[in-house]
Amino acid sequence: MKTLRNIFTLFALVAFTGVYAQMENKQVEKETMVKNYEVETSKGNMTYTLKVDTKRTNWVTMEKEELSKKEQTRVHQPKKITKVISIKGDDDPTYDNVLYVTYKANEDDDFEIYPTKEGFTLSVVGKDFRYRLLDRNYSVNKEYEDFFEVSMSQ
Repeated sequence: MKTLRNIFTLFALVAFTGVYAQMENKQVEKETMVKNYEVETSKGNMTYTLKVDTKRTNWVTMEKEELSKKEQTRVHQPKKITKVISIKGDDDPTYDNVLYVTYKANEDDDFEIYPTKEGFTLSVVGKDFRYRLLDRNYSVNKEYEDFFEVSMSQ
């Protein structure tokens, strides 16, 4: 009797684990990039480090007509991309900051960071997000305000 109960418990555990594993059909990709830049201050040049942690989340969906087939075609939808940008002033901790930038983009996410006189510009698919290091402030063009969701923490 004890063996039968153990077999039933093992079967239930395997069955519920398989059901739970299929509940969320999403794909998550993570990557980290670290870059060093310089900005001019009243005291001279200051070096700062940018650490960009990227998390891409995409729901996996298939063509409805092909759900019963063995080989299915995946429907590509825009990914939700979250970038956590950690700014660390190497010489002065006053400029340390963390930015959380979220946006949606297609498979070909053209992402670039390049330095400016005041800080850096984040460019995504031709849409720019500027961060001024000395002011600890950011700006986005009016037409792109709905594209970027931004929050900051010091």
